[in-house]
Amino acid sequence: MTPQSYGRQPSHEGEELYRLLTETSTDMISRHTSEGVYTYVSPACRSLLGYEPEELVGHSAYEFFHPDDLEHSSTTHSLMPHHHDPNTVSYRIRRKDGSYIWFETSSRRVRGPGTDEYIETIAVSRDITDRKRVDVELRESQEALGKSEQFHRFAVEAGRIGTWDLDLRTEECLVSPEMAELMGFSRDQATVPGPQWRESIIPEDRTLMASALAASIENDTPFDLEFRIALKDGRERWLYSRAGVTRDASGKALRVHGASIDVTERKRAEENLRESEGRLRRAIEIETVGVIFFTTDGRITDANDAFLLMSGYSREELAEGLLQWDEMTPPEWMPQSVKAIEEFRLTGRTIPYEKEYVRKDGSRWRALFAATRLDEEEGVEFIIDITERKRAEEALQEASERITNVLERITDAFFAVDSRWRFTYLNRQAERILQRRREELLGQSLWQEFPDAVGSRFYEKYHEAVESGTSVHFEEFYEALNHWVEVHAYPSGEGLTVYFRDVTERKRAREALHESEQRLRAVFDSTLDAILIANDDREYTEVNPAACRLLGVARKDLLGSRLEDFVPEAEKETAREGWREFLEKGRMEGEFRLRRTDGAIRIAEFRAKADFLPGRHLSVLRDITERKRADEAIAEVLRARTEFMANVSHELRTPLTVIRGNAEVGLELGRECVHEEILEEIVRESGSMSRMVEDLLFLARSDSDSIPLDKQMVSVAWLLAKLAQRAGALARKRGTSLQTTLSGEGRLRCDAQSIEQAVLVLVDNAAKYGMPGGPITLSSSNHQRELVIEVTDRGPGIPPEELPQIFERFYRGEKSSREPGSGLGLAIAKSIAEAHDGSVETESRPGEGTRMSLRLPLVNSL
Repeated sequence: MTPQSYGRQPSHEGEELYRLLTETSTDMISRHTSEGVYTYVSPACRSLLGYEPEELVGHSAYEFFHPDDLEHSSTTHSLMPHHHDPNTVSYRIRRKDGSYIWFETSSRRVRGPGTDEYIETIAVSRDITDRKRVDVELRESQEALGKSEQFHRFAVEAGRIGTWDLDLRTEECLVSPEMAELMGFSRDQATVPGPQWRESIIPEDRTLMASALAASIENDTPFDLEFRIALKDGRERWLYSRAGVTRDASGKALRVHGASIDVTERKRAEENLRESEGRLRRAIEIETVGVIFFTTDGRITDANDAFLLMSGYSREELAEGLLQWDEMTPPEWMPQSVKAIEEFRLTGRTIPYEKEYVRKDGSRWRALFAATRLDEEEGVEFIIDITERKRAEEALQEASERITNVLERITDAFFAVDSRWRFTYLNRQAERILQRRREELLGQSLWQEFPDAVGSRFYEKYHEAVESGTSVHFEEFYEALNHWVEVHAYPSGEGLTVYFRDVTERKRAREALHESEQRLRAVFDSTLDAILIANDDREYTEVNPAACRLLGVARKDLLGSRLEDFVPEAEKETAREGWREFLEKGRMEGEFRLRRTDGAIRIAEFRAKADFLPGRHLSVLRDITERKRADEAIAEVLRARTEFMANVSHELRTPLTVIRGNAEVGLELGRECVHEEILEEIVRESGSMSRMVEDLLFLARSDSDSIPLDKQMVSVAWLLAKLAQRAGALARKRGTSLQTTLSGEGRLRCDAQSIEQAVLVLVDNAAKYGMPGGPITLSSSNHQRELVIEVTDRGPGIPPEELPQIFERFYRGEKSSREPGSGLGLAIAKSIAEAHDGSVETESRPGEGTRMSLRLPLVNSL
């Protein structure tokens, strides 16, 4: 495990142990390539050099050497391949703030497995600046013993030793430039008044200063004191002072003169050491961290109670030497132990690593280990039992995977950002809506990746959620992506989680629904039909203005009323029964009589649908009172006309029969007489008039739904054969040919004579208005449970403007007016077709001929 990977471990206890080991050591451990480039630097570099480890990795160590030491160090480095034992050098190295400190580095080159090639160098470095300074001061002091006072003063100045001379009568203190600088004054200030030098001393140390001075003045006790002074920038500085008293001839103390040196760094180092020793002592005594003292050959020489509890051994068994770390390590974990021992021998410490131990009862437990050297023979190792944490991590991993699976499968988009608005997770739906891949967004700032959102409602609401600590819910249009989103955002200690969904279609549907409702309301209010909506209790809950007009009541009075309130008294129970039947069937239509509030009786046609909305029933009413009256009047007219036509036909039949009979008798008796042509014309015209009378009588009966039809079940084949025979005879009579293509199956329920009459009308029309002497086609086929009989000619066709009128009675087009006829044939054919629930259709184009189609429903298809 590398230091970087350790830094990513989720164990809080492991991080505490790692920081504890780092703080207790002032040595910097590093690894280098054969060219001197850092590949790893321990965290001690922060306090020693002011750099973070990653700021050094990848750089050559020689980049930081003092120029005066670079040549010597490079020469030493070039000779190192010839040395197999650790090599120790001292040199000055540059800190991040630009200052230099003295380093002493012990290094050893590491060979590749099974080769003589050096693959890296492992180095242990420590700060020896204070030792160098002490060495220099000691050397200068020794030299000063044999030199002049002038040289002595020079040595004092070079060592930043400040001198001072306190006048006990005036309390003024004469200070050297170095002393003035140590006290935070200007080097030019030679005299410090009593109040000023007392004020410069930290209040907590003023009593110590007064006591030390009083003792020296009283009985010549050596003035030997460490105290703190306050600098102008708010920092504190520790000074160590030694002084003596000068007296007059009577023994009265006149002056106290002494020297001071800055011991701030030493005091800090001592404080750090005390803190370090205290932390180490607390670490050893802590109940949750095991501590063992061990040797590299496998012995555990001592351990704290926490480790004995973890491993299941007693202190007596420890004293008997029964605890061996190599025997407690399972075979599959020995490679980790061997690697750690090798690292321990080379660097004096191990990077925290994980492995398992076997308890006395044979069970296993998982722990995090980190060791450091105490002396040449022994080391101390800190152990944290992470068995439960490992189980929890595995459970957490499983839970995390389950949560991730859920987040990936939900239909909502989801993303999370940390406290610096950096994406930490996105699901697939978020990728789709944001139109960005998660690899592009993870670790990036939300507002940098989506700058258009800055200052928007998204920006305001997300910040509101984070600042207030409460969730927010809103809908907003994001113009950059051209869609509406519904957002739920939830703040947490880590940042913000956001669930959102694309609601563009819903918004558009809602807008369309609103527009539709507006249109519906406009139609509802402006339609001429009365519209009423009732609830399950038959009470009207919504009505339109037409309903109010129909019933003659204001809307406020109509709401809450019921149907039976507007029907004649004798029909109320019928209305209630009709409502129950309506709810059972779900829909109903028909007519009923209603009574307006003014007492007038109206007839309404209605269509109703139950539960068109849950618990809501729709009725549409139309006032057909006038139409019913008109229909009755028309029916009466038709009845009278039919009766008139029947009477006229009856009255005309007899004289027409007599006229025709007499004319025929006259022809038989007086052949070749001068009146023969007149008699023949009388026979023809009386026959034509008789047929017209029969046609008029037929149409009159069709208007009154009393066409005398004798419907019977006939086969299609039989009917087609009969039609072919009669149509062929008619075509020959008209002087044209008939081509037949007849096919069809099944049965018809029809009056065969009437169907024959209708088809002959179509054939006669084709013969009269088609191409003179041209062929006529009679064809038939089955089509969608219908028998289709078609008559086609190749004549000039019918003009488009005349097509809608050709089935009207007595209508004769411009061309047909030149042919004899009454203009009733097609109207009769249409009436016959409709009386059989069929139809007659026409297709014609000028110059291309005409096709007439008679469609009759089949009873079934065989």
